Formats: sequence, structure tokens, C-alpha cells
Amino acid sequence: MGAPGRLRQPPRIVLDTNVLISALLFDGEVVWLKEAWQLAAATPLASRATASELIRVLAYPKFPLSADEREAVLAEYLPWCESVAVRNRPSSPRVAPRMTRSSCGWPWRRVRTPC
Repeated sequence: MGAPGRLRQPPRIVLDTNVLISALLFDGEVVWLKEAWQLAAATPLASRATASELIRVLAYPKFPLSADEREAVLAEYLPWCESVAVRNRPSSPRVAPRMTRSSCGWPWRRVRTPC
């Protein structure tokens, strides 16, 4: 527990681009993530590389989005992101922590799973 009177900061999360695309474009099982960052229940982290990858993936032919639609999708995500600079790559890219929703919904629990 923190000191009395201190507000608890929402968890800072890194989202895989595939998960992010699912949250932004589809009404699947991860759509709750979009609500989480828009309600400030979580703060997504974005680096220059991850933002560039998202922009590139949104332009794929399998997502028939116009430039205006891609801009609207980005506007549903980027304003809530905290910009970060990546200095070192993880030593073990095959195992990464990820956030999952608990069976009752909120709050999330952190699990380590193979990528």
C-alpha cells in the first residue's frame, strides 16, 4: 500500500501490435483494452518504433482503411499513450509479461507467457 493521500498510478502496459489491432478494429475478446486506456485504467507505452509499426500495419491491404480512417483509428489510441525511448532490447524476447483480464473482469493480472 502507498502512503495515505497518494493516488495510485494506472499500470503502464506494452501492447503487441496484433493485440492492439484487434482492440482497435474488431469487437473481439480484447476490445476491453481500448476502454481501459480511454478510462485511464491503464497507460499504454509507445516508442517511435511501435508507433511506426502500427501506422504501417494499418495500411496493409487486408485492412481496407482510407487515410482518414487510419487517422481516426490512431486518434483512438495515440493520445492516451506515454511516449518512451527504447534503449536496450529485452534479453529474452521469447518470454514477455503480458496483461490479461481476470475471469471477473477488472483488475488485470500480470502473467508470463511464451510469445
